[in-house]
Amino acid sequence: MRMGGRRLSGAVRRVSCGCRQGPARRAAARLRGRDAGSIMKDERIMNPGNVGNIGTTLAAGTAAGGRRLGSSFAVAFRMTLRSMPSMGSVPTTIVQIVAAPVFNTLFYMMLAWSGALLADPSASDGAGPAIAALVGSGCVGVCTLVAETLANDRFEGTMPYMLLGGSSALVLWAGRIGAMLVVGVLSDLASLLAVMATVGPFALSWAHWLLVAALILVSSLACLGVGLLVAVASLAMSDELFLSNTVGYVLPLVCGVVAPVSVFPRPFAAVLYVLPLPWLTDAARDLAAGDEVRAGIGMGVAVAIGAAWGLLAVIGRRLAMTINRRHDNVTGLGI
Repeated sequence: MRMGGRRLSGAVRRVSCGCRQGPARRAAARLRGRDAGSIMKDERIMNPGNVGNIGTTLAAGTAAGGRRLGSSFAVAFRMTLRSMPSMGSVPTTIVQIVAAPVFNTLFYMMLAWSGALLADPSASDGAGPAIAALVGSGCVGVCTLVAETLANDRFEGTMPYMLLGGSSALVLWAGRIGAMLVVGVLSDLASLLAVMATVGPFALSWAHWLLVAALILVSSLACLGVGLLVAVASLAMSDELFLSNTVGYVLPLVCGVVAPVSVFPRPFAAVLYVLPLPWLTDAARDLAAGDEVRAGIGMGVAVAIGAAWGLLAVIGRRLAMTINRRHDNVTGLGI
């Protein structure tokens, strides 16, 4: 019995020692000193179909690496940047932040100018249509960026990390939203410089240009909610990019980017104002016309509407998680 006891205790010691070097501990040891972005990049290259393991590995690495991997906010921030479809390399990042938004803004601005000249051949003030195109294009860009990034969670392995990261969900989501907001604001600032070079820096006073920059920041923040709700709806579809691509083409046509929403019939225009984008494009035109008070009211209403859309996105995601848990199915949530 003593021999058996010694063998049993030795086995227990070996098992306990083995637990120290179990898969999670070994994965955590390998992760020490590495950032989450490089981990995700290596995982996509070596095993792109291993969606669940990357989230679990990152969760273990965050718990064991702790300070080496940085705060949860920083990890979520970098993971989001690495998981964006158009941020995989330096050239594609430049296209995402500079080239694409600038060309889109100039395209909508030319359309708006041509429409204004057809309506009034004597019109010479192009600042209003230009700023409306700038703000509207930026809003659409933020909506599609958020929708595409979050809709790709099922393939990038970030959703398991959000569920198993071992940190506050609020901090993790703050890091993710912060990354998308930074990309959107940088894109809008690049477009702003292009618009200033096109219409001339003296088309507006410098105080008005600063107000335009503030309007850009508010617009990016107000349109996050729309992108979040589109992303939640995309997770319930077999094609994760169908809805975001559709939104990217429809919103510029119906939200005042090229022409004011007032050109539509009144019932249809009233329905469009449930979105924050028409309020923001109207605020841009009011700002160009010198009506700062009305522009400020429109910005405030847009932020409130965007917050309501964000709240609907949170409710929709929780409802989807509840339904999937009830049916023992989590594939629709990106896992």
